[in-house]
Amino acid sequence: MDLLKAGWQRFSDRRGTTLAAAIGYRAIFALAPLLVVTVSGAGAVFGQQAASGLLTQDLAQVLGEQLAENIEQLLASAGDQAQAGWLGALILIWAGSGLFNELQGSMLSIFGLTRPEGIGKAVRQRLITLLAVVAMVIGFSIVVAMAAWIPLSGSVGAIAGTAGMLVLGLALGFRYLTRYRPSWPKAFIVAALTVLVMGMASVIVGFFVARGGGGSATGIAGSAVAVLLLVYTLASVFLLGAAMLREYELRGGP
Repeated sequence: MDLLKAGWQRFSDRRGTTLAAAIGYRAIFALAPLLVVTVSGAGAVFGQQAASGLLTQDLAQVLGEQLAENIEQLLASAGDQAQAGWLGALILIWAGSGLFNELQGSMLSIFGLTRPEGIGKAVRQRLITLLAVVAMVIGFSIVVAMAAWIPLSGSVGAIAGTAGMLVLGLALGFRYLTRYRPSWPKAFIVAALTVLVMGMASVIVGFFVARGGGGSATGIAGSAVAVLLLVYTLASVFLLGAAMLREYELRGGP
């Protein structure tokens, strides 16, 4: 309980909610090209329509049917353009690197560190952000592949596989997005707890979207607001997890 209180105090003292809002702003710009690139890549294996359907099927479980249908229409129109994949990739590199750069700065603030000085270190950090973008695309593609290989939507295997991917991704982020290097066991423990809280937040937002109202204008607007709320909430949970990890390390927990 003391650890939770200390983590929340660190999160609050370093304006975690404001940092999360900045991350959410960047994430919104990276979301659309990420989905387009993911579907373009998975479409080469499963077919464009199948890949789009698999991805929106996964999104529907979290964000609701209405928003998933809107995203599917967006992807279908983008898929009609021959250069959509390449254009999406270029936009994703720009928006995704900005997202992870913001994420790096926020984590440094939570950890109580400053950005490294010098051109060499700055280039190294930028390369890390680009690698993170590539890893994000691969992760989303794996989720789409899992939806094809595990046909039972919402099955234990699919849920466990997705959760495992998220835990691994968060643990890697805690370890390598900044120069701070927490131990692997602690990084995985905090990552697992963070994913659990993220899952509960997704369920709450999904319930909110489900009450938004079908295909009405109010329902669509509510879905858009819910996406912003979801991104902001997940960013807040991630930074709170980073604060907990830092306090966990400082206290020398097992």
